[in-house]
Amino acid sequence: MNGVNPDPTEPAREPDAIARLQLTQALQRAQYAIAWERGWPILARLLTVIGLFLVVSWAGLWLALPFLARVVGIALFVALALGALFPLLRYRWPTREEGLSRLDRGTGIRHRPATALTDTLASKDPIALALWKEQRWPRSSASVPVCRRRGCRSTTPGRCVRWSW
Repeated sequence: MNGVNPDPTEPAREPDAIARLQLTQALQRAQYAIAWERGWPILARLLTVIGLFLVVSWAGLWLALPFLARVVGIALFVALALGALFPLLRYRWPTREEGLSRLDRGTGIRHRPATALTDTLASKDPIALALWKEQRWPRSSASVPVCRRRGCRSTTPGRCVRWSW
């Protein structure tokens, strides 16, 4: 329960729109996960340098060193911090394809379901479009009338093999 009440005046979404919304949300979470996996080592290096600086400071080493050694020490920590941030120059946000690839790997299915859902048809042929839609959404409205004429209750894989022609 997320505490959000559905708006009864809002029209119900089609299954295709709901599936696209869920895929978009899953893709966004996958991209955030990839971004975190790429970014945390950089953050860990920087936090390590900051932690070492705090250890040296709280130990009172800066008070025991002469002025020139303090300057060299602080310059060393600045150089270490910049060195820890250097990989940030090569950091790139994950692409949509990388997010889809992560979703596909996470399913454990070999036929890449997330990528298949986002594919588009290059042909403008209406027959090819109808076949493609039926392949993507087998419980679509196009298959329901055929199924009712044949006397079956639902569309299931392999049903056409058992139909008597």
